[in-house]
Amino acid sequence: MVGILGKRRQQNFLLLLIFAAFVVFQSNQNEGDFNNNQHLRSLSERPVIHTFFHSRGKVEEAVLQVWKREWSNYGFETKVLTIEDAKKHPDFEKVESIMEPLHTKMGYDALCFYRWFAMAASGGGWMSDHDTFPIFH
Repeated sequence: MVGILGKRRQQNFLLLLIFAAFVVFQSNQNEGDFNNNQHLRSLSERPVIHTFFHSRGKVEEAVLQVWKREWSNYGFETKVLTIEDAKKHPDFEKVESIMEPLHTKMGYDALCFYRWFAMAASGGGWMSDHDTFPIFH
C-alpha cells in the first residue's frame, strides 16, 4: 500500500511540475516584465482559472480564500466549482455509482475524480487545486 501511495504522490508531483513549467513558460512568453505589473489585466480581459472545492473544514476554506486572492492578484478571474457543477455532467450518476463502493460517495478520492466532471460540465479551461498558487518572478 505504501508503495502505491508513494508512486501516486510521485506522479502527482511530476504533473504539478509539468504544469508549473508550462505556466512559467507561457507567462514569460506572453506577459513581458512582471516587475512592472504588466501581468495584471483588466477584468474584461482576465482568463478564468477554476478549482474544485468541497469543504472539509475552516482551514481549507481559509486556503480557498487565499487561492482566490492570489490568482486574482496575478490577473485571473477565479471560479470555484463544486459537486453541484459535477452533477450537471450527463455521466455523473453512473460514475457516482462506481465511486461509492470504492471510496464512499463523497470520499476524498471520489471528489478528486468528480472535479474533472465539474470541469467538463462547465466547458473546460484552466484549472488548479485550491492549494496551488501562482508564482511568477
